[in-house]
Amino acid sequence: MIEKYSENLFKSDDTKERNLGLILFAEMLLFILVFSYLSILRHNRLNSAIYDLGLFDQIIWNIAHGRFFESSIKGFNYLGDHFSPILVIFAPLYWIWEDVRILLIAQTVIVSLAGYYAGLLSYHLTRDIKVSAAFGLAILGNSNVLLVVLFDFHPEVITIPLFAYIVYQFALKKHIKVFLASLIALIIKEDVAITVTLTGIAFAIISREKKYLILSLAGFVYFIVVMKVLIPLFRPKTFTGDYLYIERYSYLGKNMKEVILSIITNPFYPIVKMYKWTKLKVLLRLFYPTIFLSFLSPAFLIVILPVLYINWIPNYPPQFALKYQYLNIVIPFIITSSIYGYQKLKSILKDSGFLSRHLSLFASSLMLLFVIGNSIILYHTVVRFKYFEKNYYESSFYKAKSLIPENASLATANTFGPHFTHREKIEFPVPFNLHMYHYQKLGLKMFSDAEYQLLLTRGDTTSDPEILKNRIKDLIEKYNYSVIFDQDDILLLRKNQ
Repeated sequence: MIEKYSENLFKSDDTKERNLGLILFAEMLLFILVFSYLSILRHNRLNSAIYDLGLFDQIIWNIAHGRFFESSIKGFNYLGDHFSPILVIFAPLYWIWEDVRILLIAQTVIVSLAGYYAGLLSYHLTRDIKVSAAFGLAILGNSNVLLVVLFDFHPEVITIPLFAYIVYQFALKKHIKVFLASLIALIIKEDVAITVTLTGIAFAIISREKKYLILSLAGFVYFIVVMKVLIPLFRPKTFTGDYLYIERYSYLGKNMKEVILSIITNPFYPIVKMYKWTKLKVLLRLFYPTIFLSFLSPAFLIVILPVLYINWIPNYPPQFALKYQYLNIVIPFIITSSIYGYQKLKSILKDSGFLSRHLSLFASSLMLLFVIGNSIILYHTVVRFKYFEKNYYESSFYKAKSLIPENASLATANTFGPHFTHREKIEFPVPFNLHMYHYQKLGLKMFSDAEYQLLLTRGDTTSDPEILKNRIKDLIEKYNYSVIFDQDDILLLRKNQ
């Protein structure tokens, strides 16, 4: 009798797990279909960009053709800018379909896995299908996640599902899988090593197992080696500084050492100095999709404090904006700590009667409402940024595009670049505003001499209009270029032989 009851119990539990798997799969599939379509639509509407879709597309295309991390857009080997060996795993995609849109699809598929692992972690701890499905949806419905899958392609998005997986395996006490996945995390980007270092410390404190400190040591050593040896190895010899992006912290010092000393001696000064109400709104939108449950189990939040701090204090607004990729890595820790926080709240309310019995329904309903709210905010955001609007010059662009040979070198506008990046030489016709200091620091040439120059003469917000105007004049009058297409602000120049 007891054996029969136990057998039925396990069958019932298996059925629940299968049902949850189907729900999570449905959430993933919906996410993949919707956001693959929308990200491709944005690209087709000429609203994607060289920075960053075109940049990564060309790098991965070059890797697939045996050119190791070469980038004519960056002007030097990409590993000298950011150390992201993980990009190699995308190269085989170009052997299947040599099209930039495959990266956009791959990105949504990768991010969707975060919902799956968050749901599994929740079910492992709660044995509750409703709340587990809600947590799976909450991570996919986070504002940062929704926006970043529409904003080109970034290898950093891998951190979202990967760290959700790492915490899940930690909960299962699968130590080897935790270590292997953490090693993969290290090669996503150099600064991920900081998170791996702190994750090891958090795991050691929570589990009281010192072996996780090996992760911390590995992360710390890897970060030093990459920053001091590997990145400088691939960087142009004309650069003599210690960090390419130090200008973003220039109010704290002229070099990395001065910046670190400023932070150590007065850590609150940068927080106050760079305070903006919009940053508080960003924090709010990061935490409310899981109804602030993460604050009930803050151990994992310790891991993300340095990430939030580092991105709060620079004089570069995109680093603390939901639209961009800089805050991706905090998302899995907010969600996973929320799952532990839910368990703690459940324990606190266990004798409270009605609230305890219906906590799952309340929590799931609130998370669903917040995801719906985020979706509405997303709609208004993409309308404001005109992600999917057809540009008046779209047909003229494609006419001009047809006049450019596939193997010709090309300089073109930021939003046109991703449509041309499967060629060895593609550049900006004039310096890209946000990265002009790179040209100066690295000793790169300021203007392109490509065979073809495809320009947007009005409305290109990424380049200085006066510089662009003067450059066009110089190309025609001084550098022997001829106009071969001019329509709807689309100007195509060709260098005469």
